[in-house]
Amino acid sequence: MNWRVYVGPPWGEVSARVTLAGTACATLERALAAAGRTEACGLLLGRREAERYAVEVLWVGSNASSTPETAFALDPGEVVAAHDGATTLGLEVLGAWHSHPSGDLTPSARDRAEAWPGQLLLIAANLPL
Repeated sequence: MNWRVYVGPPWGEVSARVTLAGTACATLERALAAAGRTEACGLLLGRREAERYAVEVLWVGSNASSTPETAFALDPGEVVAAHDGATTLGLEVLGAWHSHPSGDLTPSARDRAEAWPGQLLLIAANLPL
């Protein structure tokens, strides 16, 4: 499985400072397999310590985009529920994740424009590079 993590804006790759718990990796693999040629998406729940991020839960959301083959949109109600769940678990929402069916791990112009300032953006490849 291939993935990269960015923080933005300002943009920079931070993959080396991010760890995914084994259960989060397994959840990501299942979500990518289920998505096929559409973009899977969700939120990253975990803990931040200084400049290191520990993703403990990879929350899978529904892709509400009208063009899920090339874009993702998280349902606002699901985002609120994920924030509530993170609070219940004593975690915080570190950012969002989504997949690129093409296998390209570079953020698109849309990814950059819609990213949450100071939050992580994990991009995973649905297909092998």
